[in-house]
Amino acid sequence: MNGFATVIMAGHLSRDPELRYSADGVPAVNFCVKVSRANGLERSTTFVECKKSGDTAEDIAATYKQGDAVRIEGSLRSVRWKPDGPARLIVDAAVLERGEG
Repeated sequence: MNGFATVIMAGHLSRDPELRYSADGVPAVNFCVKVSRANGLERSTTFVECKKSGDTAEDIAATYKQGDAVRIEGSLRSVRWKPDGPARLIVDAAVLERGEG
């Protein structure tokens, strides 16, 4: 059975959304959500690259900017690759729903 990890996260945009259009004219937006956690004295921050295509992409790009609080629901995946240098890991989310943080 094929499956995917569904995540719900709340954080702040670490940069302004970037809106682009495919050759077919379909809008797509990329943005990054900074999620911070604290457990006693231990603090950690994760940056999650997010992607959304379709009509909602234009709304996200027009509505949100760096620093805005957001809540994201989507499917999570990780990508590993090794460029010239140390191995890299990117965690990204395909956005299903979004809302105010």
